[in-house]
Amino acid sequence: MEKIKILLIGISICFLSCNKEGTIVLEERTDLNKKFTVGIPKNWHLEKESSESFSTIMASDTTKAIKETLLIHLTWNDWEIFLNDHFERSMDSINKIGGFKTSNQKFYSLNDFDIYEYSARGMDTLNNLNLSTRNFFLKKDALDGSLNLNISAHNRDFDGQDSLLIRRILGSISVERKYDKVQKSD
Repeated sequence: MEKIKILLIGISICFLSCNKEGTIVLEERTDLNKKFTVGIPKNWHLEKESSESFSTIMASDTTKAIKETLLIHLTWNDWEIFLNDHFERSMDSINKIGGFKTSNQKFYSLNDFDIYEYSARGMDTLNNLNLSTRNFFLKKDALDGSLNLNISAHNRDFDGQDSLLIRRILGSISVERKYDKVQKSD
């Protein structure tokens, strides 16, 4: 009987300590121009910037060293993008010029957004750190403008916990309804 108790306690401790992703609470944040909302981990440092043509939310866990945390940038731009093969080639060329190698390029839909996603690896020459990024360009029918989610990790690869958090953040993005273009009916 004592062995069973010890085994159950061991399993419980392992389950609780291994389930870190489940303990991260996302808090809904709105950009300064009220164009979009996104779930950002509670207690992360947040900065916002905006102008007439863009609005950005940047976030990171400042309690950790830069190589232990993710840096998140979500930007609304007033320009329209066309998610197609030409866009993919353009992103590949831009990254190549900057010394980055792209991979995992794909198009898909999520929550009424058309998305182009790719990963890139290269050197952050300003900080002299290896940089891994996951980039998401989001477009939605009737949306005025487009969104770009860029998530960076320094001196490391993304791990499974990062991927789970990225999916939760990506799935939390929504556009403020009043900024959708009005569709004319005949």
